[in-house]
Amino acid sequence: MNNSILIFIIGLVVGGALVGGYFTMNAAPAPESATENQEEAEGAEEATGSTSGGTTVTPAGATAPQKVYENGQYVYIVNFNNDTFSPAVITIKKGEAVRFVNKDNLSMRVSATLEATNGQTISDPKSVPKGGSFTTTFNTAGKWVVKNLNDTTNPGGGVVNVQ
Repeated sequence: MNNSILIFIIGLVVGGALVGGYFTMNAAPAPESATENQEEAEGAEEATGSTSGGTTVTPAGATAPQKVYENGQYVYIVNFNNDTFSPAVITIKKGEAVRFVNKDNLSMRVSATLEATNGQTISDPKSVPKGGSFTTTFNTAGKWVVKNLNDTTNPGGGVVNVQ
């Protein structure tokens, strides 16, 4: 009778492993993370923006830009702290948005100028306090130079490359 119990237990273990393996192999894929590292991209004409008082958190020590999925599109996150945009340079696709989050103790007013012959500029219409943000969509291809208009001595420089 001991052999019968042993065979029964072995059967349960093997059967459980087979059933578990079946469900593991046939499980639905995990949903895409709301925040992920930047992908090299292509794309960009004109820009529009909006200001928000919400706070966006980027993982500490992140070197690549983060992006969040909102309203059917990705929004890249660039933090402003200690008079510096971080990451300092990002590359996005035409029509993608960037959210500049103020983590500095001083207010921030983002301005981005297209480094080209027409010198097209976009800027936040008002200053953003600590914890606030400015989101803008880049629709024109090129190199956009970003600065904080509220700090004339050290505006902090960043670049958004739109392909």
